[in-house]
Amino acid sequence: MNSILLTSKKKIINNLDEILLDLDKNVRNSGHHLQWLNHNVPNNSLKIKEKRIFYIIEGNLILYFNDTFENFEKSIVITPKNILTSINDYYELCLFNDYPTNFQIVNLNTIKTKLTLFFSIEAKDLKILKDTKLRKLFYCIDCSLCKSVCPINNIIPDFYPIQDINRQFEEKGSVTEKLCTNCKACEQICPVNIKMSEFLLNQNFKKEKSITERILLLVNKNKKYHIKTNKYINNRLKL
Repeated sequence: MNSILLTSKKKIINNLDEILLDLDKNVRNSGHHLQWLNHNVPNNSLKIKEKRIFYIIEGNLILYFNDTFENFEKSIVITPKNILTSINDYYELCLFNDYPTNFQIVNLNTIKTKLTLFFSIEAKDLKILKDTKLRKLFYCIDCSLCKSVCPINNIIPDFYPIQDINRQFEEKGSVTEKLCTNCKACEQICPVNIKMSEFLLNQNFKKEKSITERILLLVNKNKKYHIKTNKYINNRLKL
């Protein structure tokens, strides 16, 4: 687990409202434009741009790669996932991701060219951010280490722990994955300490107890029967 990255991710995601207020103030004070995108707007082209930049809070900087500034489009997309606290965070990311080292930096405070920055967030992301447990998914740095150690991935190449959690949440609104072996290899290698078994196996993200089951647990005073009933329910929730 990388404590520097984890600390930075926690600070950004858990204080995103304050971060965005500072972003708005910094961008406008530096003479640029900031637009808040409706999460219902189709933004496939924007997603491509998102992957080409990072916004660095310290110094009000834009870090980008692939283009020289002359060819760089003057519109920039920012999401919760491509905000970093400092330039050091980027170097830490490079230890786990195949990011280019030939990046360029734009200082929004000094550049004369007027830029337009878009902050984009999708509806499913808003749901995740509102839940203190689910928002930990935003700590992910897309390093693919969980995939590299997952025993299920050796059998089913498309199974990718963190991506599958996000996919299921987007499609069904809850996680009901049956393939996880609970080996926790992904948790041990995750540089930002995401406890993936909480999402893949935890009953809180699966089926809820039925009314009948809740009543049985509530009114039954026979300890032996209570334990037996609870065990049955927990096994059912894991199916």
